[in-house]
Formats: sequence, structure tokens, C-alpha cells
Amino acid sequence: MHLAEEAASRQAALPPQEGFIMFAMASRLRTLLLFFAALGGICCLESRADIGYAQAASIARAANPGRVLVSLRFRQMTQGAKYASDCVDLACTTLYGLDIDAETGAILGGENNEVPPDEEHGLRDVIDRRSFIELGFGAALDVARAATGAPDSTVRRCSLISQSYMIAYEVRYTDRSRLLVDAITGLVVPNADAAASQNSIATDEYLDALARATAIAAEYSGAQWLPFSGQTAVTPDGIAIGVVFLDRAFGQVLQVDMLGKNAQAFDFPPAGTLFARVQAIRARLPQIVVTAPQFLERIESSYPGCAVSAIDLQVRSRNGSVRTRWSASLRTALGEQLEFSIDATVPAQLALGIATVQRPTRPGDFNHDGHVTSSDLAELLTTIGSQYPPHDLNQDGWVTQQDLAILLGNWG
Repeated sequence: MHLAEEAASRQAALPPQEGFIMFAMASRLRTLLLFFAALGGICCLESRADIGYAQAASIARAANPGRVLVSLRFRQMTQGAKYASDCVDLACTTLYGLDIDAETGAILGGENNEVPPDEEHGLRDVIDRRSFIELGFGAALDVARAATGAPDSTVRRCSLISQSYMIAYEVRYTDRSRLLVDAITGLVVPNADAAASQNSIATDEYLDALARATAIAAEYSGAQWLPFSGQTAVTPDGIAIGVVFLDRAFGQVLQVDMLGKNAQAFDFPPAGTLFARVQAIRARLPQIVVTAPQFLERIESSYPGCAVSAIDLQVRSRNGSVRTRWSASLRTALGEQLEFSIDATVPAQLALGIATVQRPTRPGDFNHDGHVTSSDLAELLTTIGSQYPPHDLNQDGWVTQQDLAILLGNWG
């Protein structure tokens, strides 16, 4: 029986006042138990013995000769901690997973899986560019540590990725923040979601790049491609621009990456959250009247001389209503970093523009009121022990005491 149903049935069997008191006491007891369990988990994390990412990478490579190490994850388990590694073969057909004891470095076991279709192109790019890599996993984390001041114990995952002609290490932290370290130069890559001087371009440049990507897409497999996302990436050879399209009829996704005169395109079936996003956009197509070029023109008219690093078409449901909006990360002519959005179902020049100063969301702030409070705690407690991504703060697949610990660490 579901916890809420069980509590309701018990309360119904008691006098109203007594039933309420019993239910409240049970809820508070459960909260306290989870609170102390979370504290115990925090203590374990702080005092753990750990071979470190660099040593774990060496062990994974030694166990997988002739394969490319693409990912290392740290996982705190009930019986200890481990590093989970993934290596890919040069044919890009199989991922070789390996579990390594975080305290002793002993190999605990492994599992092989086929490369997912939506990850194949990115992994092939990593394989093709592996000879250019100058930094190892350990060196990349040295760069990340120097840039953030965050210890390696707060790193949840480090992955080798390819993005818009760039090969980099993506470092993800337990507070859900992330950092990109260029695997060739060792430089920290500006996040496309935060428009800075290094990674943003003028709106007319963005419009030209979008027109070029659209022309490339028009010649690709004859589908009706709709651009719904674009972002920049800083590379040693300049700023690369990636534009993502969806096939209106079948929901296939096409990505076009451009750097100078070079361009590459590849299509793939969307999976996971990308699949859900594409389906939501396709369902709203009859109502969407603002195109990506029209949105960029509206940005320029609202903020003359600004620069843009990312644009996105978003469909979100909340409190029974659906909002369909274009949003952008931009830097004004005065250097302010803003997130600007308009309603995509109203003509671009008539839609109300909303601009907010970009600031990171605090992990655990589920209602987005700027604070982590008892309402957020109550929301998380309803999903403890389940697979519910919005509350999975450390993104290990489950809502556990570790997610509770992250929420409590951001309280207030």
C-alpha cells in the first residue's frame, strides 16, 4: 500500500483529533529518522578513504587496453563506496563498465552494454579526437579544483565529451553544478547557459549561423526540420555554434555543428528527457507562431548591441497550464548577463518580454522561490526511495538520504 493511502486508512480508523496527532507524530518521526540518516551519510562522505579519480582512471585503463576511457562516477553505496568507469571500444559498439572499490582500488566487477544510439555520435567524436587529448582525468580535476575551490569529494562524475568541435572533460558536482575543462588546452570553458565575453556572439552573427545551419538541415534526408535549440562552445580555433532541429513529422533530432567554414551534421533518435522535450514541442506546434530568427530579432530590438550564447524553445506544464516560451542567455551592451524569454504563441514583437538576472538555482529549491524550506523538504520526503528525477539531486537514479543531505546542506 502506498504510504499516503496507508496513513489515510489508519487515520480514518481513529477519532479525528487522535488520528491527526498520530499521523503528525509519524511524519515527524520519519523526518527525524531520515535527517539523522542523512547526517550519518554526510559524515561517511567526509571521512571516507579514497584512491581518487586519477588512480581510478589508471585502473580502468589498465583493465581495458585498446579502449577509450570516457566516464568515471563516484557512488556512495550502503556497504562502502566505488568508482564506476565506462570505456568504449574503437568500433564504438560496446561500453565496458567496471566497478572499482574506492578505498582499496580492487576491481569489484563489470558489465558490458551496447552503445546507446543517441550517444553514438558523441562517442565516435571522442574516439576520433583522442590523439589530440593533452590532459588526463586527474589533470582535468586539478584544473576544476583550482577554478572552483571545490574538493574532489564533491565531484559526482567526470566524463570525456565531444561538443561542437570541442573535446572536453565535463565535471559534475553533487550540488548539480558543472564545469567544462578543454582536454587540449586545459582551459575552463565558459558555460553556454551564462553569456560571457568569451562565448557569446552578436545577434546578427547568430542569425547568419542559424540560416546556414537551416540550409544544411534542408538538404539532410528531406525532413521538415524545425530549429529549437542553439548554443555556442569555445574551442582553440574559435567559437563553434551548434543548432539542434527536430523533424516535425517523426520526432527525429538533427544536430548541426559549425566552426568557421567547417560543418558537420548527424541525426539520432531522442531519448530520456530529450525525448520528452521533443514530444512536448511537437504537441504544441499548432500554437507556436514565433520562429528562432524572429526571436533573435526580438532580442536585438529589446537589447541593441547585445550578444547571445544560447537559445531554447521550452514547453513546461505547471499548475494545470502549459507555457511555451523562447528563452535566451544574453549579455547586454553594458555587460549584464540576463535570461530573456517571450511567449512563443504570440507574435514576437507583441509578446511580453521577461528578463531576469542569471543566477544558479539552489539544489533542493523545488518550488523555485529562491529558498530551501520546509515545503521543499516535505516535497522530497514524498518520493524517498523512488525513481523521481526532479528530486534526484545527485542524479544517481534514486531519491535517497544523499539527496536529503544535499537539500539540508542548502537550507535557508
